[in-house]
Amino acid sequence: SIIMAELDLAQYGGDSEKPKDTSMDMSVNFSDEERTKIAQYKDKINLTSTMDIIQYGVGSQSQVGNFSSEILKQVRTKDMGGAEDILINLRSDIRSFDENTRKKPLIPFFDNLKKRISRIKTEYASVEKNIHQIELKLEGHYKNVAKDVVIFDKLFTQNQQYFKDLSLHIQAGTEKLQEAHEVILPKLRQEAESSNDQHKIQEYKDMEQHIVRFERKVHDLKLTRMVVLQNAPQIRMIQSNSSALMEKIQSSLVNALPLWK
Repeated sequence: SIIMAELDLAQYGGDSEKPKDTSMDMSVNFSDEERTKIAQYKDKINLTSTMDIIQYGVGSQSQVGNFSSEILKQVRTKDMGGAEDILINLRSDIRSFDENTRKKPLIPFFDNLKKRISRIKTEYASVEKNIHQIELKLEGHYKNVAKDVVIFDKLFTQNQQYFKDLSLHIQAGTEKLQEAHEVILPKLRQEAESSNDQHKIQEYKDMEQHIVRFERKVHDLKLTRMVVLQNAPQIRMIQSNSSALMEKIQSSLVNALPLWK
């Protein structure tokens, strides 16, 4: 199936779906503007320069490497457990309050309404301060998690851009290799055979080596693109966890706490 350049990358990768070798040659649809950029990339490819071949697309590859490190950094700095512990403590305090206020006295006859109200007030006072502290902490965690959700949206968009950029370089490289095999190399071979000139023969052999080296480079770019594809579901998974925690905190702030109060 054809994969659009602007596709939702979350459908690829993940631990359960390792990319197959055939997926390295995925088809990508490009816009007219992107086609123009591909032609520009292709024209700049110099197959006679070893350094140009090695450096081809390296900027995009370096960005992906730094980007993967940024994702790892974001994961390491997340403290989901802290907020979860606070939610557990909140539920525990509310449950404890309910149990204590409903506890039957040893001598029911002497437990009049006035005493029961007094006992509830005492229990409420002891729990209220702790609940208020929990509420403040939850509000702080809510703000932080909300920022995380926005950050991961930006990371996902950035990841899609890396996919596009790598695909442009790969397509330009593929088209250049096709030209090399169908036009450049046959022409050099014909010149070498017809002239029997050692310089022409060496030029043909050098081009053969350069083409092989450039094929490896294009393959390497495809590997980098697979890293980008695998980043996408990881970003969404982390964002989903943050969103779920955000929903729990929100429910506690707007439902559980007001009902308790």
